Amino acid sequence: MLENLEAEKFDLAMRMFLRKTQQVLIERKIYEEVEKERKQAFSDRQILGEELEGLGAKLEEKENELRDLEEKYREMERKLGEEKLKNEECERMLREYEGEQGKLNELVGRATRMVEERKRE
Repeated sequence: MLENLEAEKFDLAMRMFLRKTQQVLIERKIYEEVEKERKQAFSDRQILGEELEGLGAKLEEKENELRDLEEKYREMERKLGEEKLKNEECERMLREYEGEQGKLNELVGRATRMVEERKRE
């Protein structure tokens, strides 16, 4: 009976101490499982953080590639505009030359007729 009283006294003192310190007693097996899960969660967060950093680096790389491609696109548009202007100028000159060619053909035709008329005389 004295042992029971001592055990109850110890249990009561322990409960009061645990309540006062807001601590909980758990079995070693449960503690080890919880600790293992905590370590696994920490490890998973580290892995996810590393993957996130890798994705951030890839994203930055793709953004740089996109900027480069946009710059190339603007350069190509500028060159296309220059080529269009050159093409328009060439077409204008061709029309002028064709107009001049028509006048020359007309003059050659007149000259030929004049020569033929003189040969007949």
